Amino acid sequence: MKTPDPNQLNIADVLKRIDEVRDKDLQCILRTTLETAQQKLQKSTNELYRLRLNLENSFNSIPDAIVTVAEDMSILSANSAFLSLYGGILADYKGRTLEQCFGLNAGPYNSVIRQTLELGRLTSHFRVNTKTPDGKECKLELNAAPLRTGEHSFGGVVLVIKDMTRLAVLEQQLEDRRLLNNMVGQSDSMKRVATLVHSLSDIATTVLITGESGTGKELIADALHYTGVRADKRIVKVNCAALSESLLESELFGHVRGAFTGASRDSEGRVAAAEGGTLFLDEIGDLPLSIQLKLLRFLEYKEYERVGSSKPRKADVRVVTATNADLVQKVKDGSFRKDLYYRLNVFQIELPPLRERREDIPLLAESFMNTFNNELGRSIKAISPEFMDALVKYDWPGNVRELRHCIEYAAILCLDEVLQFIHLPQNLRNNFNYFCDNSDIKQEVRHEAATPVASSGPSSKRHAFDKQKVLEALEQAEWKKARAARILGISRPTLYRWMNRAGIAGE
Repeated sequence: MKTPDPNQLNIADVLKRIDEVRDKDLQCILRTTLETAQQKLQKSTNELYRLRLNLENSFNSIPDAIVTVAEDMSILSANSAFLSLYGGILADYKGRTLEQCFGLNAGPYNSVIRQTLELGRLTSHFRVNTKTPDGKECKLELNAAPLRTGEHSFGGVVLVIKDMTRLAVLEQQLEDRRLLNNMVGQSDSMKRVATLVHSLSDIATTVLITGESGTGKELIADALHYTGVRADKRIVKVNCAALSESLLESELFGHVRGAFTGASRDSEGRVAAAEGGTLFLDEIGDLPLSIQLKLLRFLEYKEYERVGSSKPRKADVRVVTATNADLVQKVKDGSFRKDLYYRLNVFQIELPPLRERREDIPLLAESFMNTFNNELGRSIKAISPEFMDALVKYDWPGNVRELRHCIEYAAILCLDEVLQFIHLPQNLRNNFNYFCDNSDIKQEVRHEAATPVASSGPSSKRHAFDKQKVLEALEQAEWKKARAARILGISRPTLYRWMNRAGIAGE
């Protein structure tokens, strides 16, 4: 009798054959074995179903889009995130190729899948800008791994698609913040400047940045360049006041060999160097009249000639200029061309002086403090109220540049964790009316400046910290800090540190 194929048997056939067994004991054993096998099979089937459900739930709960693709590039399966990203249901995609589903937009996916199949290893962090079938612009990161069917064989690829659109927007916002971090401020005037920079960053129009010396005009030029579409190209900077007329023309437009004495070789010039990027002309008000005409021609026609050559050259360059001079007055004086002024002043960004945005001084001071902590290896953690008061009440004729230098000066002198009034430059202390009008504090400052740093020998013991002595001195001085400091023979800043150390609140 031919042995039946086990795959063709069913339970009814098995039971029938068991009934044909003559030995009743054996028949009973076979029935028991069959029932046990059925129970185990049912249990395994239930477990397999449960595991499959868990796997499908996990597969669909992953926020990244996942799709498995066979070697012939046809879609095998996809999770909910994939269907949500691209729309439709799995039945619309299953069995079809990515190219059939997404048309021309399938190129990056196919490229990653083919590379994974050819190399037999993971392909990761492949970023692409593309569109979903509904036309939505998105930035994606593609990661692909082979679906192994054996040690050296593959049955397809699993493609993980991470939507980076929101993250890319956040990264850009952080980058924009970084580019403007030296223009720290919460004042309305600085918020307006930041808004203008963002509005103009992707527009190639000429921008004129005006403001007093030290207000940060060059930083605005950097922000206009690096937050715009030309960020991957160069920004070339020229200080128009730093070079003579003859050298400035050559620096800007270049020269040919033999154009003048010493021109031993051709020079491309700064305009050519800025091709595709930004040309920043600082101190534009000092540009000589002869070069003003050539700059005007370049702005009008994007054309220029190198010194010693009559052959016109083209350049795709965005021009940003800056000045602290009154160009309108220069036009009236005849030292600046009216037509060039109007051509440069297409859009103007005016930076306010620091004295008109005093609310930004604490933020700037803290930012510079952190900068010099890193540069000078300091561990300054705070700014004393007297120090900050002096900063806020000073007029800052040198604007943000002067404030930066002031904090640098103070950070060099400060060997403690707090910037104190005594660390300020002398001119700030002399000009600080509050300290000059307060006799107690004025005497304290003079005492601090005149008293040498105590040595570590026995003579310095009277200046050692003692909580009880601090309390006694404060009570004796009726809680006048300057007077208590003089009683203790220490500076007022030191008294503040001792009070803080002792847990004594000021009154």
